[in-house]
Amino acid sequence: MLRHFTKRNDLIRHIIIRFVTAYLTLGCLSDYKIQLMTMFTSI
Repeated sequence: MLRHFTKRNDLIRHIIIRFVTAYLTLGCLSDYKIQLMTMFTSI
């Protein structure tokens, strides 16, 4: 019913996707923290 009144748009989906993307990016940075520090200090 909500999709009928919002012309088939989801209200929450975009917020969740943005949050998950930011969370996954931070997780990747955390996983490769040592390698990234080495890369930036090797110059």
